[in-house]
Amino acid sequence: MGSNDAKAPLAAVPAFIDLRTAGADPADELRASLAADAPFIAPKFFYDALGSRLFEAICELPEYPLTRAERRLFERHGEAIAARAGLDRPLVDLGAGNCEKAERLFGVLAPSQYVAVDIAADFLRERLAALALRHPGVPMLGLAQDFTAGLALPEAV
Repeated sequence: MGSNDAKAPLAAVPAFIDLRTAGADPADELRASLAADAPFIAPKFFYDALGSRLFEAICELPEYPLTRAERRLFERHGEAIAARAGLDRPLVDLGAGNCEKAERLFGVLAPSQYVAVDIAADFLRERLAALALRHPGVPMLGLAQDFTAGLALPEAV
């Protein structure tokens, strides 16, 4: 190992907290929604690893322009967002998904911490680990959480 190797930052394994069991029982929630006068299933139940990848593919379709619109907004207004939000602060990403949206802001925000919040625990854990390899100097925390009824940020944020 060369002398410079010892000084290179190592990508830390992101901390991960699964808060999904803190709320309602998913089985009870599904039974109640299916027994409603107009039965439904909340979209959060489709965001397992496969559903998350399917959503990624949908985001690339011409019929789904939102992702590209967000990219343009960040490209055009990233500096203004940073001026308003401030630098070197925690970046909390609600509905983080594959974390790509927030990663586009890393350069302008220089976050002191990245907190990715999403219902799809396994998908988030996988994507957060890959992100940590690309940004080893940014402490990262993944929160698997259904925040539709409220957001609980742990003291680690």
